[in-house]
Amino acid sequence: MTPEPHSPEALRALADAATDREQQAGYLHDLAAMLGARGETAAAVRALSEALGIYRELDAADPNYRPHVAAMLNQLAAHRHHAGDGDGAADAAREAVGHFRSLAGMGKPRYLNELAMALNNLGAILGDRDPAGSLAACEEAAQIYAPLAEGDPETYTVQHAVALHNLGDRQRAGGDPRSAFTTLEQALRVLLPQFKTAPNALEPRAHALARDYLDAAEKTQQQPNGPLTMELVKLFNQVYEGRKDA
Repeated sequence: MTPEPHSPEALRALADAATDREQQAGYLHDLAAMLGARGETAAAVRALSEALGIYRELDAADPNYRPHVAAMLNQLAAHRHHAGDGDGAADAAREAVGHFRSLAGMGKPRYLNELAMALNNLGAILGDRDPAGSLAACEEAAQIYAPLAEGDPETYTVQHAVALHNLGDRQRAGGDPRSAFTTLEQALRVLLPQFKTAPNALEPRAHALARDYLDAAEKTQQQPNGPLTMELVKLFNQVYEGRKDA
């Protein structure tokens, strides 16, 4: 019986039939993505682990495959985390960070973005298991994105704001609401120019960030920044009025 096109069975068959190892790894990666989207996390972990093994073989012969190894590890960490394998997820995430750090340090600044994303991933995975490690990872990610956003605001401003939001969340979870309040306000300031440019697209993110900022303000009995809050309210109203008219 022939498997349906674009099904896990079809991708598995393509991977098994492939004679080119890189192509085989690509099919396995696509299979893992499909399985993960279906909620079949354990099967996704197995497929991605198989793809990672192939890329490790290729990397042993040609270091140009190192970015593929790092990317597979970062994705494997997320899948393991969703599968409840905290230790395995942390191990994969730490290795991914190490590879991207080496790549970025070898005169390849394009990998700074990947390093920051891997650090955000590591911070989320460590969470309450390793609060200090999680906080450190989120702090470094935010530090990396600051100059990237300054040099290319359209590409990196939102990622910078997200990294600051993650950092603020870790500060709140770690019992430091005052630092969280300051960090979350900074995140809103960073996001605001892009929010003005694309209010509909960024409203969910801005709303979540503003909610956490106001929560931190309440917990620390600090006054939210008036002009900043008014700008946000005006943009939120603009989005909501537009939805009513649609």
